[in-house]
Amino acid sequence: MKNRNVIMTLLVLTLLSGVGRFWISARFEKYTAGLTEHREAFRFIGETVSNLHVRRSKLSVADNDIGFQTLFTRLSRAASLGAVDAEARSGRSSASSTYDDKTWTVAFQSDQSGISRSRLVQFLFNVENEVNRMRTTQLEIRPFSPQSRSSKGVPFGQDRADLWRVNKLEFTRRTPTANSN
Repeated sequence: MKNRNVIMTLLVLTLLSGVGRFWISARFEKYTAGLTEHREAFRFIGETVSNLHVRRSKLSVADNDIGFQTLFTRLSRAASLGAVDAEARSGRSSASSTYDDKTWTVAFQSDQSGISRSRLVQFLFNVENEVNRMRTTQLEIRPFSPQSRSSKGVPFGQDRADLWRVNKLEFTRRTPTANSN
């Protein structure tokens, strides 16, 4: 090969390597800028998802009577209490006019076998835990069978029957009104 051809070949290779270097550096800058931009976008998506998760965990099933009936039934079945009937009534708070009180009277459909206090406590806790601003306002229980609470006492080595009948159970949900600011 002649010297002139060698020099031209080396010159072309040098020019190509220079052009390639500029092209690679431009691509690298786009890559790093895109990486930074996507990292911020993914961080925003992650924060949005966590915020939505928190909001959904505090969200009620539904703010109508059917939704709360479904909620009460689901939680009572989870506590092995069977189905319930919930009757709602609304009204203004007696304390002030800045709150709306909605009260649900809950009655258990199957009351033939009695209810243990531990299952009742589990149901009450889950209702108050899952629904914002929901509190138990009235609870009246009686022994399931009067002879189980007699003054004769319990024979040694036996446990007293822990079965109760719920006579009255009310939950109240207090929500601020729109003009309570």
